[in-house]
Amino acid sequence: MKQEIDKNNFIALIQKKVFDKNRFVDKILTDRVCRNLSVDNMMENPQIMVYYHCYEVLKEATKTEPGKFENYKDRFAELLRHGNSYHRNFGLSLLSNLISGSKKMDFHGFSQDYFACLNDIKMMTAECCLKNLKQIIKSRKEYTGVITEQVMQADNFLRYKKKQQELIYSFVIELLEEAFENGFCRDQIFEYVSGKRESISPKTKKMANQLHKRLAV
Repeated sequence: MKQEIDKNNFIALIQKKVFDKNRFVDKILTDRVCRNLSVDNMMENPQIMVYYHCYEVLKEATKTEPGKFENYKDRFAELLRHGNSYHRNFGLSLLSNLISGSKKMDFHGFSQDYFACLNDIKMMTAECCLKNLKQIIKSRKEYTGVITEQVMQADNFLRYKKKQQELIYSFVIELLEEAFENGFCRDQIFEYVSGKRESISPKTKKMANQLHKRLAV
């Protein structure tokens, strides 16, 4: 018989290498004490098996019932400035889930810190930012304009090596395709994509040429 999850054994059970994520998701959705424990330990516990597993649980729970996590938005926003890149990624994903799933959430409240991650010291965080911005505009079309304009800024990604810059443009193009479908900044998007058709990144070049054909119709 499986041991019941409660506040006394929460950490001991979630830090196991193999843990029942679905049970923890169900638990934090129905138990406020354990919900608080999951957020606290994701943010503050120094053990990677604890904070990362807490994040995995929260990531699923915020997709399932984002409304139950609206009160944590400020704490999640703090993660965008965290010294650990894992935690910055956590903040990007969790806030994206909340914004995408709840019309009450206002992206503008933390957009400055969110956009700062486009030029994070870690390229993987910049990629994470772009992927989650795409998720946001897919569900909340009203933010398409401000997000699209920000990601197309000419001074983005200059801190990365040339090959890295060219690769990350592929994630920008994925986002811009979604923005184009939403009817925003179509002329600017067409111009931006046209400029990536000869990219030294095979992935970016292929995607730019494919999207260019679609947009030119």
